[in-house]
Amino acid sequence: MSRWLFLLVASWSATTDAAEILGSIIEAGYDKVYALNLADTGTDIDQKRRKISEYYDAHLARFQAPSALAGRASAEVDLLFRSAYLAGSYTFDAKYLSDMRRDIAALERRGVASQRSLSDFYHSLVAYRRFDEASSFLRAHPLTGVPPLPRVEDEVPDGYSGPSALYLVDASGGPILHRRASPLAVVSPQIVVVSHPNCHFSRNASDAIERSDVLLPIFQAHSTWITPQDGFIKITSLARWNQASKLPPTAVAYRQSEWPMFKNWATPTFYFFKGGKLVREVSGWPPEGNEEALKAAMREVGLLD
Repeated sequence: MSRWLFLLVASWSATTDAAEILGSIIEAGYDKVYALNLADTGTDIDQKRRKISEYYDAHLARFQAPSALAGRASAEVDLLFRSAYLAGSYTFDAKYLSDMRRDIAALERRGVASQRSLSDFYHSLVAYRRFDEASSFLRAHPLTGVPPLPRVEDEVPDGYSGPSALYLVDASGGPILHRRASPLAVVSPQIVVVSHPNCHFSRNASDAIERSDVLLPIFQAHSTWITPQDGFIKITSLARWNQASKLPPTAVAYRQSEWPMFKNWATPTFYFFKGGKLVREVSGWPPEGNEEALKAAMREVGLLD
């Protein structure tokens, strides 16, 4: 073999080995992020959020640079997208949405963007509260089984920086989501309930509260109900839940970062406030119920003698 041919083969082999090594790094990186996503951390979502973001930033973020992305196989780009999607689902950090946007654009240019990835990107836009971009994306990419978003109207006063939520209103022209301020009460005690109409533990909790002559009037007068921030705003189930309930209507948390005192967004979780300060948390609804824990917390904040 001539020296020139030997060098050419050696160069080709080195390039191929490097590509395979990089591919294996990306695949292993996604596997790690996915494993962290499945790890049982109880109600400590902060721990899971921190581990996923730190791992992604240290091991996968460098492959999202445009120059690095251009040389990656489509399957690798999709794995990078899936990794950014998981990191963004826990953190709502704009840098992960930027990575997802870059990945989707690359996959679309190659004509290999799957319905799954397009759907996940759309739901990420909703989760990040990029409603206008989400609606435009859905018009350009009709997705099976995904209805258009209702109109979102912002009713939060200028300069307000506290908690807010999206309240569903059934207007004559169809459902509308109204973003309204949800300030924590300072004068009277308050309960904020993190729940979800599709969570059977939440349904069990609300059913028990509605059956209780002691709990129901207190929750009717002093509670705010919100769902966690995510990209799946189920208008039909939310409307049905609110119509059937004796409790205050459940709204959708606009951004979880507006509730920095909440470390646990598992459903259901009950947060008890007095003077605008968090006093007690009651989480979960076991088979035997959690009514005594709720009553104890109510006594602590002065809602029950």
